[in-house]
Amino acid sequence: MRVREFNSYIIKTVLFITTSLLLFNVSVAQMQKANNHFKAMHYYKAIELYEKVLNKEQDSVAIKNIAEAYRRVHDFTNAEYYYQKAAVLYPEDKEIQLNYAQLLKSNNKLEQAKEVFVVYASKNPTDDKGQRYVLSCDQIKSWTIEVPNRSEEHTSELQSPD
Repeated sequence: MRVREFNSYIIKTVLFITTSLLLFNVSVAQMQKANNHFKAMHYYKAIELYEKVLNKEQDSVAIKNIAEAYRRVHDFTNAEYYYQKAAVLYPEDKEIQLNYAQLLKSNNKLEQAKEVFVVYASKNPTDDKGQRYVLSCDQIKSWTIEVPNRSEEHTSELQSPD
């Protein structure tokens, strides 16, 4: 009886390892295809394949590349989402930090963008881009103009006669 249990255990283990290796190879192949599409600037196809990879595992290169692919196709909402993840994974990567802050700014998240720009500027004192972007966030806020409420009597003047 014990031999039979042992054989069953061996068979299950071999099947598990084989299945795992096949799934790993599929992920590797999808990642390679995605990277090839990314390098060829076929961003929509790359995004599709990176999504499949990321549904199976959190690969840091896939996160970084999908963030950039979304940025390149002007999908700033998804680009921000993945750049946020990439910024955590690559805290010392200047380009990722700067792109993340710019996406926050593009998505009108000025306070968050300013915070990231301030950190960028402090880590890169010789690069004046950080300080310029911090100032631009403040300037954008100053451009906001409150429109006074229009009274009923003034709006009636704008209406056409019956």
